[in-house]
Amino acid sequence: MLMRTAPHATSSSPATQTRPAAHAPCGLIEAMGAQIPFARNAEIYGEGEPAEYVYKLVRGTVRTSKILADGRRQIGAFYFPGDVFGLEVGDEHSFSAEAISDVTVLVAKRSTILARAARDTSVARHGVRASAAGANTAAASARITSWQPAGT
Repeated sequence: MLMRTAPHATSSSPATQTRPAAHAPCGLIEAMGAQIPFARNAEIYGEGEPAEYVYKLVRGTVRTSKILADGRRQIGAFYFPGDVFGLEVGDEHSFSAEAISDVTVLVAKRSTILARAARDTSVARHGVRASAAGANTAAASARITSWQPAGT
């Protein structure tokens, strides 16, 4: 859920300069995105909401999760500065995203990035790498959060 939009300001923070290029589709999020701050515990988007935007974390930490039928929370992944999240195969978010701390997120329209990827194969390649990186992050988080000590 987006609450407010602010014009994008170019950031030269070390966190955004040291991330591999595979984490952002050819800088499109930086070029087309708007910086939006979210307070600690704020929902960035909800499970089942339209996946209209792609997000890049500038500052803070974000967690994706979903509530299971039995009421337990399943953690999808944790995201840190430089990570891209919100990329979905379908048209809706399969997890909710929540700010663990005060965060700043770059937000860009998914349709704009997909249209550019259709015209520019280098953008498409970077998008595939970002998706794969997100899948690896989610898989690692799922392994960590699903572990339980013996006898529980």
